[in-house]
Amino acid sequence: MADGHLRVTRAERQGRPPVAIGRFFRSLADAHGARAMSIILSGTGSDGTVGIGRIKECGGITLAQTPDDAEYPEMPESA
Repeated sequence: MADGHLRVTRAERQGRPPVAIGRFFRSLADAHGARAMSIILSGTGSDGTVGIGRIKECGGITLAQTPDDAEYPEMPESA
């Protein structure tokens, strides 16, 4: 986020799985605080967990799909 807008930049490869959603959610929380909102749907891994926590910490709205309803429940369970 820059000046309240999403700015896309080239990702830096660090030899581990990307955490694009987590980074986006953290930036969103820092830029918009209580006005930020995140939704975690079906997915594998835990990308987004730290970011969704940051949004909640800042007073924003966080939602996660019910793991029982998700095709891949790992991400919503982690969130």
